[in-house]
Amino acid sequence: KGLKQLGIVFLRRGDYPKGLFNIKKSIRLAEQIGDEELIAWGYSSLKEGYFKMGQMDSALSTAQHMMVLAEEIGNKQLLARGNSFLARYNSYQGKYTEAVEYFIKSMDIFESLGDTMALAVMMGNIGYTFSQAENHVEALKYIQKAYAINMKINNKKSAAYTLVNMGVAYKALSRDSLALTSYLEGLKLAKECVEHPLILVCLGNIGEWYADHEDFVNANRYLKQAYTMSEETGFNERTIAILGQLANNYQRSGDLDHAEEFASKQLQLAIEKNVIVEQQKAYYILSKIYASRSDFRKAFEASEGYIKANDSLFNQEKSDQIEKLRTEYESAKKEQEITILAGQKKNAEFRRNIYGIIAALIFVIGVFVYNQQRIRTKRNRLLFEKEQEIDRMKSRFFANISHEFRTPLTLILGPIDDLLSKFDQGDIKNKLAIMQRNAQRLLDLVNQLLDLSKIESGKLKLDTSTSDIISIIRGVSMSFHSIAEQKQIELDLDIVPDHLEMNYDKAKFETVLINLLSNAFKFTPDFGKIIIHANTAVQDSNGFLSISVSDNGNGISEEEVGFIFNRFYQSETNQLLQQEGSGIGLALAKELVELHGGNIKVESKLGQGTKITIELPMNLKVPSAELILKDESKDKYQLKTHIDLISQDEQMNGQFGDRPVILVIEDHEDVRRYIQDTLNSSYNIVSAINGEEGIAKAMELIPDLIVSDVMMPKKDGYEVCYNLKNDEKTSHIPIILLTAKSDSEDKITGLQTKADDYLTKPFNPKELRVRIENIIESRRILRKKYTQKGILSPKEITVNSIDEKFLKRLMEIVEHQIGNEKFGVEQLGEELGMSRSQLHRKLTAMLDQGPN
Repeated sequence: KGLKQLGIVFLRRGDYPKGLFNIKKSIRLAEQIGDEELIAWGYSSLKEGYFKMGQMDSALSTAQHMMVLAEEIGNKQLLARGNSFLARYNSYQGKYTEAVEYFIKSMDIFESLGDTMALAVMMGNIGYTFSQAENHVEALKYIQKAYAINMKINNKKSAAYTLVNMGVAYKALSRDSLALTSYLEGLKLAKECVEHPLILVCLGNIGEWYADHEDFVNANRYLKQAYTMSEETGFNERTIAILGQLANNYQRSGDLDHAEEFASKQLQLAIEKNVIVEQQKAYYILSKIYASRSDFRKAFEASEGYIKANDSLFNQEKSDQIEKLRTEYESAKKEQEITILAGQKKNAEFRRNIYGIIAALIFVIGVFVYNQQRIRTKRNRLLFEKEQEIDRMKSRFFANISHEFRTPLTLILGPIDDLLSKFDQGDIKNKLAIMQRNAQRLLDLVNQLLDLSKIESGKLKLDTSTSDIISIIRGVSMSFHSIAEQKQIELDLDIVPDHLEMNYDKAKFETVLINLLSNAFKFTPDFGKIIIHANTAVQDSNGFLSISVSDNGNGISEEEVGFIFNRFYQSETNQLLQQEGSGIGLALAKELVELHGGNIKVESKLGQGTKITIELPMNLKVPSAELILKDESKDKYQLKTHIDLISQDEQMNGQFGDRPVILVIEDHEDVRRYIQDTLNSSYNIVSAINGEEGIAKAMELIPDLIVSDVMMPKKDGYEVCYNLKNDEKTSHIPIILLTAKSDSEDKITGLQTKADDYLTKPFNPKELRVRIENIIESRRILRKKYTQKGILSPKEITVNSIDEKFLKRLMEIVEHQIGNEKFGVEQLGEELGMSRSQLHRKLTAMLDQGPN
């Protein structure tokens, strides 16, 4: 056991010869003492060593031998590991379908053993396999499931690996900010577990992410940390790749001395470890460095090294292919082929004889079924048409009466609100408050009636967006806190995930949750208890969020449980208890949940309380006017989510529409939510929890305006302002700073960083809205004034020198390329160093015109 473990340690450090030597020695000792269990486990470790060295045939034969031993001694754990290896082997050869099948076999065995940790690893492996097959959407589903299980069982090591794979999938889907967040979270967990190989992977991925965004300072900072760790723990292939990344970054940023230093180290290690691919990369970078210095002799020598490495790599690949074909040919069993062919011949004769009989029977049965179906279809169509007519009549009635009530109710509420603002206290104010509360309740009921009629007529559509649903559950629940205190009801929240991004209709989900909680508080007596429980689960490979509201109130009799979701239904129990209700709330909640593709159920017993549970799919796909493509041949609707959209411009328009986009950067959750609620009605709100995330989102989305706190972790508001105002992509965006500091020096500091406005906390929400409206309106008037002239004049249009330089450069590029018929928006974006969506947002904000 000690020798085997020592061998595993050497393998993890990249010293494969020592690793294999110790494992083989452990197997020989196990054979001497006749311990079949130890022999099988030894072969299991040996196959991993061969696999890491790239000796695939040896790895495969060792794995097969191990599985035979495992079958003989009845060790399911080893059988599961064997299937997992066969999955990785097939994945390595590009046979992704076979790989997934073997992973599923392995999952089934681990599930029968109750090994949740291994089950999560297999899910992560399936996700990684889908990533290799470039099906990143499917990959993300399995990786997220694996991550959820690992976090639930507190397996931080496996959770860290899944976060890295999650980051790779997000990167492939161009969701860059989420990719970086995944890498950073993975690094944090890897450090907690002291998992050195994974720490190297995370540092390398983060460095690569920053390099892709041309932030070489941060890129090299992370990569150097990885290299330092390699010096301490032992060099491996990952170290060689990291040296190559460092060399490439320095070469791209013009620091040729450092580039040569790291490329030379990369080449030296690659030769020592016989890693031909990395030798090839090192020679290529060195040739570029020497050519930049006009040292053509060394550049030529490096190019020769690159060609030799390339030839060697090609010869090795061909040798592997020839060996694989030879092995497959030799291992073919001719006797089995003969047996199979003989069986196929007999089957063919039998099928020919029976096909005639089956065809005749099918024809007779088909004629009978067709006639019966035709009669039934005609009868059903008549019934359906009648029901549709009745439904249309009901829908018209509900819609008309609701519209009639809304107008006078609005006229009643307006004067009441006005009168309430004129009375500070007293009997009149109390009476007005009662009037306002009841009028508002009546208006809510009318609106619910209108929603029901829209659902019936099919006109109520979901307006979905992707956001954290857990924060909504907590927010709505805590809004009932004051009622709980008044009635001295204990309100408990049992929510397992702290954060869950889902695609759903926020407003309609809030309506469902408010109705459920209102019901619970209505029928729970004083000193009672209400529990809000939320957790995620998987059923039939589909993930869903389960939310339940339980109370210990009077409950509902078994006879009445089946009717509580019917419209206008009033329970006899509730009438005896003199509880008010319209019978609309739960009916509307059911319709809205089903509109989300979910379901709702109730559990209740008289005198023991009630529990209502809703289940919402986590991968909701909702057709909408902008996002549906109709397949004429199949007459089905296919959803295109934001991941599938071809153009980032289309994504931006689909996500935000015509309303201005405001980015709120605030580290305090309650303040952030308060600002969002203040501005939600007029603007599309995107939020960030610190300055660093805020800068990343601003670069990605190019919002119309930014509201930022000053005191924040990582980067404060002044740094946010300075970075964004000095970057061409974001220099035009107006920024309002918020701070609790009211000193004039602080205001001056904020304005010196080119902030457009400055508000002191606590601020009046109306003042914030007015200032935002004024800034956006003034920019709109400025755009309108100068674009009407039909002449682009950078000095007149821009408000700072960076924007002026940007527009001048834009004009120069367009004038230079005006005769090039192949020059389009993509090429213009490349010239300016921006993505298509970034360019579109910036030009629309500055000129009220898109790049086209």
